[in-house]
Amino acid sequence: MAVNGYFKTGDPHSDMIGDYKLQPDWWSRKYEYTWALPYAVRGGIMADMGCGWWPRPFKHALADIGMTYAVDANEKVLDMPDGKFLLNHVHADFTMPIPRLQDLDVVFCISVLEDLGDQTVEALSVFRDTIHEDGKIVVTFDVPYDDSKPTPQYPGLPLSTFGEAVDRAGLRFVGDCDDSKDDALFHHGFNLCVYHAVLERYS
Repeated sequence: MAVNGYFKTGDPHSDMIGDYKLQPDWWSRKYEYTWALPYAVRGGIMADMGCGWWPRPFKHALADIGMTYAVDANEKVLDMPDGKFLLNHVHADFTMPIPRLQDLDVVFCISVLEDLGDQTVEALSVFRDTIHEDGKIVVTFDVPYDDSKPTPQYPGLPLSTFGEAVDRAGLRFVGDCDDSKDDALFHHGFNLCVYHAVLERYS
């Protein structure tokens, strides 16, 4: 499995993330969370950008490993109970600088970038500014599976647009890339597949 590439149907996946069971209708999360969680740093400081303002297990799984900031642009996120000593909910628009978040080990952004449209560069730039020199950015995002057809329910972020945003934000891919859609996990009704990537700052 390449570090950067489309999720394939045979990739590792699980209905559990840490000690938390996933909702059965989350068609891709069992792949995304299973792939992303091993990048968490034991005892480190991390952020889950776009964590949502309803219960999602990924931020809690991260908080079992290290200090985690659960960040969302909707102020309802502050109504979510932290529940854990190492989990802190933060209301912030992460397409703009977040001064309180600095020197993070890892920034996670799971299936959110596709919703940002033209602000993808701004978000990646913020992520870059919040990690320390050797920090990593771990993302997944929906991509149109068949470029000749619409995505009728949820937006998709074209891979070429993402690649341009990575470069403009002063980031680069970590590890190998496989941009083939052969055997890609995809949702027929949504016309979406899912890409995963690990990014770092230029030295």
